[in-house]
Amino acid sequence: MELEIAFECPQCRKRFAQNLIDYAPGTRRLCPACGMETILTSDCLQSFRADLESFCRQPH
Repeated sequence: MELEIAFECPQCRKRFAQNLIDYAPGTRRLCPACGMETILTSDCLQSFRADLESFCRQPH
């Protein structure tokens, strides 16, 4: 099973899906819309963790 999460480009603000398995601190990504290179940091992962915990607490 693959889990995709939304990633927002810090430059153009376009959102696109990425496989969670591809995320790791230090991972470099190119925005498919503008080509901006981004580096996933541990701070970004902490933010993702908080968002995921919040999502899991919501009734679905």
